[in-house]
Amino acid sequence: MEAYYVYMLRCRGGSLYTGMTNDVARRMAMHCSGRGAKYTRAHPPEALAAPVSYTHLRAHETRRHL
Repeated sequence: MEAYYVYMLRCRGGSLYTGMTNDVARRMAMHCSGRGAKYTRAHPPEALAAPVSYTHLRAHETRRHL
């Protein structure tokens, strides 16, 4: 079963962005290059914080919205 990750990015200005992916390195590269989420285009990420792995998508969706 493929693992999914909930991850948090610390962005410029001190804000946090939370996302989900099945490939953290690829998604982080997208955010850093300006091809990620609209939010991270305006608030570039400075660091990856707390990637958490889940094998069940529903459990990870619940964690993302805490």
